Amino acid sequence: MQGPEVRIGALSAPLQLKESEEVVFAGQQETQPQAGVIPAEHQVLSALETGDRVLLDDGKLELMITAIKPQIRARVLQGGVLHSRKV
Repeated sequence: MQGPEVRIGALSAPLQLKESEEVVFAGQQETQPQAGVIPAEHQVLSALETGDRVLLDDGKLELMITAIKPQIRARVLQGGVLHSRKV
């Protein structure tokens, strides 16, 4: 079953996501674009739970949520290059 699709915000530069790497999600209003942080819609982030799979860039990239607090962290299952404003 497909996981939630997350629309991301502006990135400071395209982000290379590598398999097994850990990344951090942040609300779009909470952060300025910065390396290693994926800005996303707050409504979607608040609904995520540990173990959820998240798809980015029309399902080309897949991540699994590993922690919710203190930050939303995810492990990359299927990597690739992530660009700004992708779903």
